[in-house]
Amino acid sequence: MKIWEGNLELKSVEIVAHETKKFRFVRPAEFEFEAGQFVSMRFDVGNFSAEKKSTVWRAYSIASESSEKNFLEFIVRIIPGGIASGVFDAAVPGTKIWTKGGFGNFVRSENSDAELIFCATGTGIAPLRSMIREELLEKNPRKMKLFFGGREPADLAYLDEFFAEKKVATKFGFSRSDDFGKFAEIASHCRITSFLETENFGKTAEFYVCGNGSMVLETVEFLKEKMPGTKIFHERFT
Repeated sequence: MKIWEGNLELKSVEIVAHETKKFRFVRPAEFEFEAGQFVSMRFDVGNFSAEKKSTVWRAYSIASESSEKNFLEFIVRIIPGGIASGVFDAAVPGTKIWTKGGFGNFVRSENSDAELIFCATGTGIAPLRSMIREELLEKNPRKMKLFFGGREPADLAYLDEFFAEKKVATKFGFSRSDDFGKFAEIASHCRITSFLETENFGKTAEFYVCGNGSMVLETVEFLKEKMPGTKIFHERFT
């Protein structure tokens, strides 16, 4: 698959959770990626004079499915003082960001018998959403479960979407809240590892884990101890 490089033009921006925005960029016709992959975006730092300007690159997982040809979707947590966050927070339709992609091996397996188990916290839902939406478009979608967690409902994007999606067995875990509102029937006051402790998984289960570094390490270690030999795919956000 060829790596694309060029300016992505922002199409729309929307606040979707606490300190989190959703960005849709016009998708170039030549841009190719697999569900679960990411892009690298370039940001300028310094005083922008020729002598002192430098650049940094940041990776962002694509949240839209690869079959969506009109736009590329990302969710970004806006961190005060962050170089990229400052650019994203000020971005408006028409803003352009130099981008390369898609990259990465965090993609769905081709095992038609697998049960896909997705575990995410925070913006780690982005690549898993891409995988789930792409899988749902298959002629015979595989069985899927999603365990999605955070501190409280206001911190997480796509809750309404996954709450409404009945083809995916979904559970929400909130570590600092027991006020679940309309999500009460599938929500618990817990971390997502609590779901893994009580669920029974078959021999064909494959786990896809994404979120902050400590969550991913903890979840992967737990799965290795509980189910030795299980296929575990993961990506850590820093």
